[in-house]
Amino acid sequence: MSKNDLNSALDWIDLAINQGDSTAIFFNLKAQILEHKGDVKAAEQFYLKAIEKDPEFADAMGSLGRIYYNEAVEELDRVNAIKNDREYRAAKAKMETFFLKPLPYMEKAHQVSPQERDYIVALRGIYYNLQNIYYGAKKTALSKEYEAKYKEMDAKMKSL
Repeated sequence: MSKNDLNSALDWIDLAINQGDSTAIFFNLKAQILEHKGDVKAAEQFYLKAIEKDPEFADAMGSLGRIYYNEAVEELDRVNAIKNDREYRAAKAKMETFFLKPLPYMEKAHQVSPQERDYIVALRGIYYNLQNIYYGAKKTALSKEYEAKYKEMDAKMKSL
């Protein structure tokens, strides 16, 4: 991978996996290679296999959470570009599912590696967006909960 020979790296990882060395590390490496090659859907499957092998593997959880978070941000950009107010509100109401998808992966990755800045930044963004989604409807207990979590991550980020 360091030589940017992704096809050879993928062949090597596949050989190792096919010979029975199907550890979380190898599944994670395969996912990283696939992601670098632009095959995000295949990468997602191998990050999930890595997590299945090792539920405490922060790198795979963080990478999968990042993929889902990036998808949520892309969807939010698309929704924010909608000009029709009725269509915008309908699309905005569905944003909750997009930001909830990366949440368990990022929370677990942060739990395992609490000083990892990338996890803190992602959680901060997720909590911020969820707080705003719930606040948009009405100030609920959930919006207050996510606001408190956002502030916690914001303070952690500033302390790093």
